[in-house]
Amino acid sequence: MFGLRASSVLLLIILLVSFLGFLFTVPQIFKTVEKTPSFEVDQTLIKVLIKTDERLDRVLRIMNIGDKTLDFSVEQSSTISDILTVQEKSFSLKSGQAKNLQVSFSSRNGSTEYLPDVYAGKLFVKAG
Repeated sequence: MFGLRASSVLLLIILLVSFLGFLFTVPQIFKTVEKTPSFEVDQTLIKVLIKTDERLDRVLRIMNIGDKTLDFSVEQSSTISDILTVQEKSFSLKSGQAKNLQVSFSSRNGSTEYLPDVYAGKLFVKAG
C-alpha cells in the first residue's frame, strides 16, 4: 500500500511541475515576435588570391524572399576597407527581386600597395 502512495505522490509532483512549466510559458505565447527581414545572399565566404597590381571582381547575388520591399545597406569591416570596394552601398529590392552586387578586390589603393598576406574581414548586408 505504501508503494501505491509513493507512486501517486510522484505522479502528483510530475503533474504539478508540468502545470507550473505551462504557466511560465503561456505569457511568452502572447509576446509579439519581431520578424527579421527575409533575404538570401548566395555566398557566405569569399576567398580571393590577388597578385601584385591585380584587381578581381566578384558578384554576390542578394534576393528578397520576403513579402515586402526591403531597403539594403552594404558595409565592410575596417580591416578590409582599403582592399575591397562595393559597387552599390544602398539599394531597394521588391518582394521576389534579386540583385547582382559587384565587389572588387585590389592589391593597390591609390599609392598604397598591400604586401602578400592574409587579409580577413566582413561584408555586412543589412535590410530593413
